[in-house]
Amino acid sequence: MVITDPTSPATQPFPAALPSVERARLFLWLPVLFGGAIGLYFSLPVEPPALASVPFLLGAAVLWLASRRHGWALYPALALATLCCGFLAAQTRSAMVSAPILERELDPVMLEGEILALQPKEGVARVLLHRLVIDGLEAGHTPERVRLRISSALPESARPGRRVRLRAVLRPPPEPAAPGAFDFARQAYFERLGAVGFALSPVEPLPVAAREGVVRLVQWRIFWERARLAIAERVLAVLDAETGALAVALMTGIKGELPAATTAVIAIRDWPISSPSQAFTWGSLPGGCSSRRGSAWRSCLASPCFIRSRRGRFHL
Repeated sequence: MVITDPTSPATQPFPAALPSVERARLFLWLPVLFGGAIGLYFSLPVEPPALASVPFLLGAAVLWLASRRHGWALYPALALATLCCGFLAAQTRSAMVSAPILERELDPVMLEGEILALQPKEGVARVLLHRLVIDGLEAGHTPERVRLRISSALPESARPGRRVRLRAVLRPPPEPAAPGAFDFARQAYFERLGAVGFALSPVEPLPVAAREGVVRLVQWRIFWERARLAIAERVLAVLDAETGALAVALMTGIKGELPAATTAVIAIRDWPISSPSQAFTWGSLPGGCSSRRGSAWRSCLASPCFIRSRRGRFHL
């Protein structure tokens, strides 16, 4: 007869069979499960039903009730509930950003829109427009946002928040160029970008009108976009072209003024300057950067600061 030790891990229920150190770390699997459920959602070939997670949530509730008598059931209940929460988070976010997407290419059309973001680059500008009115499209089929490439010079008054009119060719966001390639269409969906294209006519600023019905979050974005452009113009007016372009890229994320060779080096080294939130990396400039009172936040907000370069100290 084989006598088993009741204290042996092999005879203990989960999670008592695990070492005490591992039991204390089981909660670290919750974010893994949450993120795995999000990945599962995006790997599905079609959009699942809105209530697809309800049966699994009910299963988690049953396991939680069972855990009152069988303590081990609490762990699968938490795991299943976390998976459902991750799946629901991805599904809810997809529903929140849902917006009309252009289904086919449009011939040159007149459109009006408000500038939401502006990215100048060597005589060419990329402009993001919202609150659109497009000839030939009903309001229910008009994209929420459109990104245009503009080759002509922009008027001085064409700034974020200003309404403009122009003629442009519009296309749906492009699909991946090859299997497994970057999916710009999916990124555009979550940015509520319904079309891309290029302008055929100069940009015509429209008279300033009352901006009613604009979400406060959008108003904040327009404010910060104006601040980014103001910072860029101020830095470029003080520093030489190459140093100023790099400073602007590190401070604001605007990379349009960077020379092609510098852009290639940044792409190879994968420097994180894709957004204004990377402004804290601007200390990597030659000679370093420092604010008057040592506050990185005041520097980012274009308050008085000092920028050191090889030619000395410049006061902005």
